[in-house]
Amino acid sequence: MKNNILFITSRTDMGGGPKHLLQLIENINQEKYNVYLACPKDEPFFSKYREIVPDENFYFLKHRTFNLGYFKGLLNFCKKNNISIIHSHGRGAGVFSRLLKVFMRKVKVIHTFHGLNLSQDKDFKTLLKNIVYVISERAFSYLTDEFIYVSNGECSIAKKRGIASRTDKDNIIINGVRIPSEYQTKLVSDSFKIVVISRFDYQKNTDLLVDVIECLERANVNPSINIIIDVLGEGDDIYKLHNITGLKRVKIIQHGNVNNPYVFFDNAHFVLNTSRWEGLPLSVIEAMARGCIPILTDVVGNTDIIGHTKLKTNLFTSALQVTSLMSQYEEEVSKIDLDAKEARDIIIHNFNEVIMCHKTFLLYE
Repeated sequence: MKNNILFITSRTDMGGGPKHLLQLIENINQEKYNVYLACPKDEPFFSKYREIVPDENFYFLKHRTFNLGYFKGLLNFCKKNNISIIHSHGRGAGVFSRLLKVFMRKVKVIHTFHGLNLSQDKDFKTLLKNIVYVISERAFSYLTDEFIYVSNGECSIAKKRGIASRTDKDNIIINGVRIPSEYQTKLVSDSFKIVVISRFDYQKNTDLLVDVIECLERANVNPSINIIIDVLGEGDDIYKLHNITGLKRVKIIQHGNVNNPYVFFDNAHFVLNTSRWEGLPLSVIEAMARGCIPILTDVVGNTDIIGHTKLKTNLFTSALQVTSLMSQYEEEVSKIDLDAKEARDIIIHNFNEVIMCHKTFLLYE
C-alpha cells in the first residue's frame, strides 16, 4: 500500500528551495508514494510541479503567508487524503507542518530549513528577530521528527544556537545537482560574463550587489575587456539596480524569472552571489557544474561549497575584494578556463543529486 506524502512550500518563485523540492518530486518512487503538494501558484516552479503532480493533489497557499483559514483548509486536506508524511521546506512551510502535527499526532514531520533566518547585523531590531526565531524553532522542534540541514555549516549554527531540542533528529543532506555530461570551454573575447541569480530581498543583499557593480565600473585593469552581467530573478529590491546610472564599462541585462537558467550558465564565466546568509545555494552549484567560476560572499552555505578548495580565495566580504579578484582574471585570462574546470570538478565530486535524493527518501521510511 502506498504512503501519502505532503510536501509544503510557501514559495514557488525563483529560489533554491522550490528547485530542491522539484528534484525530490521528480525522483521519488511513484510506486511507493502518492505525492501531494501545498504551495502557491507562482512561477516558474508551479508549472513544473503540475507536470508531475495531479491537479486534485494540490492545496493552494498564498505566497509566504500564514493564516488560520489556510491552516484549517490544509488540515482538512490532510485528513481527507490520509497524509502520513509531511515534508516542509523553508520557514513559512515549517509553521504549517509543525502545527499540523498538533492535530495529527501520528503523522511524520520532516523539515528542511534551506537557510537559517539568522542575520549577522547587530542592531536591536535584528537581534530581537533572531531571538524570536530561535525560540520559535526550538519550540517547533518538539513537533518535528527529523530535521534536514543542506550543509555542514547550517547544522553547526543550529547546534550552536540550540535550535533543535534533540540532536538525534539532525540530518545533514548536502544539496546536489545533475551534472552535465559535456563541458563547454570558457572562451573570452572582449567581455567577461557574470550571471547573478537573486530574489532581490534582504537575504540576497542587493545593496552589496550594487556596490560590486559600481566598483567594477571604476576598475580598469584591462581596458579591452568589458563586463556583462546577466541578472536572473525578480523581487522588491530590484529597483536598486534601476537606480545605477553612468555605466559604460559594465552592462546589466535583466531577464526576470526564467524557466531555463542553464543557457546563461553555459555562456557565463562567473557566478556572483552577494547573500548575507545561505543554506547551500543550488543556483551557485548548478552554475559551477556548467563551469562558472564562483565569486561568493564569505558566509555559511557559500563557504560549504568552496571554503576548503583551491577556489576559497574567491570568497569575499567587500565589493573592493571582488574588483581585486576580477583584476587577477583580467591580467591572466588563461586562468579562467583552469578555474572553470576546477569549479566543475568540485561539484562532480561533492554535490550529487542522486545521493541527495536517496538519503532524503530514507527518512520517509
